[in-house]
Amino acid sequence: MKNLFRLGLGAMVALTLISTGSRGKTDEGPPAMLPSAAQFEVISTPEAIKDVALRGSPIAIWETLEKGEVGECLDCIAYVEPLLFDKDAHVREISAWWIRRRVFGYAEVALRVRGVLASDADPVRRAAAANALGEFMDPGGTKLLVTAIEKDTSPLVRAAAVAGLRRLNDIEGGPGVTTALGDADPAVRRAAVEAATRLAGFGDVPSVAKLLSDPDLVVRAKAADALGFFKSKGAIAGLSALGIKDGNEDVRIAAINALGEIGDPAARSILEQAQANDTSSLVRDAARIALLKLALAA
Repeated sequence: MKNLFRLGLGAMVALTLISTGSRGKTDEGPPAMLPSAAQFEVISTPEAIKDVALRGSPIAIWETLEKGEVGECLDCIAYVEPLLFDKDAHVREISAWWIRRRVFGYAEVALRVRGVLASDADPVRRAAAANALGEFMDPGGTKLLVTAIEKDTSPLVRAAAVAGLRRLNDIEGGPGVTTALGDADPAVRRAAVEAATRLAGFGDVPSVAKLLSDPDLVVRAKAADALGFFKSKGAIAGLSALGIKDGNEDVRIAAINALGEIGDPAARSILEQAQANDTSSLVRDAARIALLKLALAA
């Protein structure tokens, strides 16, 4: 009888763990650098948080702050806030995640971070502040990030501001992404194309299409991917030219893939030409798959 009881109890525990592990994550959970803390692990004490903030490794900081999500420790905020400007991106990320959950103290930190973005002399600190505003998930930072994209002299800061808007996913950030699509620095344009497909309600597809002729091959490829995501029939001519004539294999593949995603029969002859004549087997394979997509869409 005892053995049967133990088996039954074991099965119940297993089912509980399986059902718990299968739940989907939301933005309210910690960023996925490490496996989530086990349900019954000890919560980090204020002393542990202070100690790890002063001398802990990135992994130790991550684990300790993740386990210190619940409970309030006003004194801890002064220890964690400097980590928003740490050289390690993971440390900055988990620190912002922890701070935005402080019912008491978050507002004051957010104001100071906004001040850094607006007026600090160090572009590295301004970029870190832009990252933090995105991780705070506070729409109150949207306007400041847009202003940074428009006015900051450092491409590092402008790119970080675009990434912040992407993380915030606030439709009010759309004008900032449009501005960044025309930035003089390719790193900023790359970030902007990535943000364009992830910002809710963004619809400036023509500005994305202009980047099909960008001098930076990564920007061209990302623009092609984005136009496939938007299923932009107006971009078929530009994608067709890119898929046949571009000198870079990755760019041609991206353009061919986008034509397949759009699924317009007008692209059939171009895809057949790429399948028959391109010197790259990868491009030919992409064209074959794109033609199959056209057939399914018909």
